[in-house]
Amino acid sequence: GYTSSTGSPELREALAEKVRRVNGLDVTAADVVVTHGAMHGLAMAINALAGPGDEILVPDPEFPNWRMAAVAAGVGVGTYPARAANGFVPTLADVEAAITPATRAIVVCSPNNPTGAMYPAELLAGVVELARERDLWVFSDECYEAITFDQPHASPAAFDTDGRVLTFFSFSKTYAMTGWRLGYVVSRDPGVIDLLGQVAEATVACPSSVSQRAALAALSGPQDDVAAAVASYRERRDAAVALLDA
Repeated sequence: GYTSSTGSPELREALAEKVRRVNGLDVTAADVVVTHGAMHGLAMAINALAGPGDEILVPDPEFPNWRMAAVAAGVGVGTYPARAANGFVPTLADVEAAITPATRAIVVCSPNNPTGAMYPAELLAGVVELARERDLWVFSDECYEAITFDQPHASPAAFDTDGRVLTFFSFSKTYAMTGWRLGYVVSRDPGVIDLLGQVAEATVACPSSVSQRAALAALSGPQDDVAAAVASYRERRDAAVALLDA
């Protein structure tokens, strides 16, 4: 059967507990919206919080679906550089220089798709402060939060004091559940949660109830397979680097 457009209460509660425990964010079930994949969540946020004449900023190199979602909503796209010479980590000065009067949101992605770069906590804190000064939203794509090798994952929402950060998570990468199409958005702004629920109702009615049950099983079951998968990815990464070095 259908669930709420924002997801089942049981899953939202379980996700809030996960976000508190794993990501260290003080949230409740009311701050969580279950989505038809993380990309659906980001597309909904663009539709809810921006419109024609506005733009979002994305890192360059970029994940192309961000741009596609903006274009579909009639929203412009600007970029800020993430240079190879700096390990594909942007600088706060470059982010600030890319802001225009049309900018409504800054997209950050760490661990990054497509480069794999991890943004340091001080950069993320700086982006949030910059967004606060310019009255912008921060869209934080954290689909790869569990797949890290050499440093801990950091979330911009840890530095958010006024509800301007929206965080997008996914079951696709952590649990290899790509085809189940399930993600979730965390926002501490009740108005944003309400808007996302309305956009969800207008686009997919609700996330798949079957996928939501699978997500509950993933969250509540043994987590050994996640660690094993990450170890396997690291082994393959090291093998690929060794071959390229040779």
